[in-house]
Amino acid sequence: MRKRLPIIIITLIAIVTALLYVFLKPEEGSFIQKYLFNILFPLNAYLLIQMIFRRMWSVAMCRMLGTMGVLILGFVIEIMQSYGVEFLPGAYDPLDIMMYAMGVGVGFVVDVYILDRLKN
Repeated sequence: MRKRLPIIIITLIAIVTALLYVFLKPEEGSFIQKYLFNILFPLNAYLLIQMIFRRMWSVAMCRMLGTMGVLILGFVIEIMQSYGVEFLPGAYDPLDIMMYAMGVGVGFVVDVYILDRLKN
Protein backbone atom coordinates (compact mmCIF):
# COMPACT_ATOMS: atom_id res chain seq x y z
CA MET A 1 0.00 0.00 0.00
CA ARG A 2 1.74 3.07 -1.23
CA LYS A 3 -1.11 5.55 -1.11
CA ARG A 4 -1.91 7.16 2.22
CA LEU A 5 -5.72 7.02 2.15
CA PRO A 6 -6.01 3.21 2.65
CA ILE A 7 -3.49 3.42 5.52
CA ILE A 8 -5.48 6.24 7.11
CA ILE A 9 -8.72 4.24 6.78
CA ILE A 10 -7.16 1.13 8.36
CA THR A 11 -5.76 3.23 11.20
CA LEU A 12 -9.13 4.90 11.79
CA ILE A 13 -10.88 1.51 11.90
CA ALA A 14 -8.37 0.36 14.53
CA ILE A 15 -8.85 3.52 16.61
CA VAL A 16 -12.65 3.27 16.45
CA THR A 17 -12.45 -0.38 17.52
CA ALA A 18 -10.24 0.54 20.48
CA LEU A 19 -12.60 3.33 21.53
CA LEU A 20 -15.62 1.04 21.25
CA TYR A 21 -13.83 -1.53 23.38
CA VAL A 22 -13.15 1.07 26.07
CA PHE A 23 -16.68 2.43 26.19
CA LEU A 24 -18.65 -0.78 25.56
CA LYS A 25 -18.01 -3.72 27.84
CA PRO A 26 -17.93 -6.81 25.60
CA GLU A 27 -19.03 -9.25 28.32
CA GLU A 28 -22.12 -7.23 29.21
CA GLY A 29 -25.14 -6.40 27.14
CA SER A 30 -26.88 -7.76 24.12
CA PHE A 31 -25.99 -10.39 21.56
CA ILE A 32 -24.65 -7.76 19.18
CA GLN A 33 -22.50 -6.12 21.83
CA LYS A 34 -21.13 -9.49 22.97
CA TYR A 35 -20.08 -10.60 19.50
CA LEU A 36 -19.21 -7.20 18.04
CA PHE A 37 -15.58 -7.45 19.12
CA ASN A 38 -15.29 -11.00 17.79
CA ILE A 39 -15.99 -9.43 14.40
CA LEU A 40 -13.98 -6.22 14.80
CA PHE A 41 -10.74 -7.71 16.14
CA PRO A 42 -10.26 -10.19 13.24
CA LEU A 43 -11.23 -7.42 10.80
CA ASN A 44 -8.49 -5.21 12.30
CA ALA A 45 -5.95 -8.03 12.34
CA TYR A 46 -6.65 -8.83 8.68
CA LEU A 47 -6.35 -5.20 7.59
CA LEU A 48 -3.19 -4.62 9.63
CA ILE A 49 -1.59 -7.71 8.07
CA GLN A 50 -2.44 -6.25 4.65
CA MET A 51 -0.95 -2.90 5.55
CA ILE A 52 2.28 -4.35 6.96
CA PHE A 53 3.12 -7.19 4.59
CA ARG A 54 2.15 -5.72 1.21
CA ARG A 55 5.46 -3.92 1.10
CA MET A 56 7.24 -7.30 1.12
CA TRP A 57 4.92 -9.74 -0.69
CA SER A 58 2.36 -9.79 -3.45
CA VAL A 59 -1.27 -8.83 -2.87
CA ALA A 60 -2.52 -12.40 -3.34
CA MET A 61 0.04 -13.77 -0.87
CA CYS A 62 -0.89 -11.13 1.72
CA ARG A 63 -4.59 -11.85 1.33
CA MET A 64 -4.01 -15.57 1.79
CA LEU A 65 -1.71 -14.98 4.77
CA GLY A 66 -4.19 -12.59 6.38
CA THR A 67 -7.18 -14.86 5.89
CA MET A 68 -5.54 -18.10 6.94
CA GLY A 69 -3.48 -16.58 9.76
CA VAL A 70 -6.37 -14.84 11.47
CA LEU A 71 -8.75 -17.79 11.08
CA ILE A 72 -6.18 -20.27 12.41
CA LEU A 73 -5.47 -17.96 15.35
CA GLY A 74 -9.21 -17.78 16.09
CA PHE A 75 -9.54 -21.57 15.98
CA VAL A 76 -6.53 -22.01 18.27
CA ILE A 77 -7.97 -19.51 20.77
CA GLU A 78 -11.33 -21.29 20.84
CA ILE A 79 -9.75 -24.75 21.12
CA MET A 80 -7.62 -23.55 24.03
CA GLN A 81 -10.68 -22.09 25.71
CA SER A 82 -12.62 -25.33 25.19
CA TYR A 83 -9.89 -27.19 27.11
CA GLY A 84 -10.02 -24.67 29.94
CA VAL A 85 -6.79 -22.82 29.14
CA GLU A 86 -7.33 -19.12 29.81
CA PHE A 87 -5.49 -17.57 26.87
CA LEU A 88 -7.75 -14.55 26.42
CA PRO A 89 -10.65 -13.41 28.57
CA GLY A 90 -13.83 -15.26 27.84
CA ALA A 91 -15.13 -18.76 27.70
CA TYR A 92 -15.55 -21.23 24.87
CA ASP A 93 -18.40 -20.34 22.57
CA PRO A 94 -18.83 -22.05 19.19
CA LEU A 95 -20.39 -18.89 17.75
CA ASP A 96 -17.08 -17.10 18.28
CA ILE A 97 -15.55 -19.09 15.42
CA MET A 98 -18.33 -17.95 13.10
CA MET A 99 -17.84 -14.35 14.24
CA TYR A 100 -14.08 -14.59 13.59
CA ALA A 101 -14.81 -15.82 10.08
CA MET A 102 -17.32 -13.01 9.58
CA GLY A 103 -14.73 -10.45 10.70
CA VAL A 104 -12.17 -11.80 8.26
CA GLY A 105 -14.82 -11.78 5.53
CA VAL A 106 -15.71 -8.15 6.22
CA GLY A 107 -12.00 -7.28 6.22
CA PHE A 108 -11.54 -9.06 2.90
CA VAL A 109 -14.50 -7.18 1.38
CA VAL A 110 -13.17 -3.85 2.66
CA ASP A 111 -9.74 -4.74 1.24
CA VAL A 112 -10.93 -5.88 -2.17
CA TYR A 113 -13.78 -3.52 -2.91
CA ILE A 114 -12.87 -0.34 -1.06
CA LEU A 115 -9.13 -0.14 -0.40
CA ASP A 116 -8.14 -1.44 -3.86
CA ARG A 117 -10.27 1.22 -5.53
CA LEU A 118 -8.77 3.97 -3.37
CA LYS A 119 -5.27 2.76 -4.17
CA ASN A 120 -5.65 3.31 -7.91
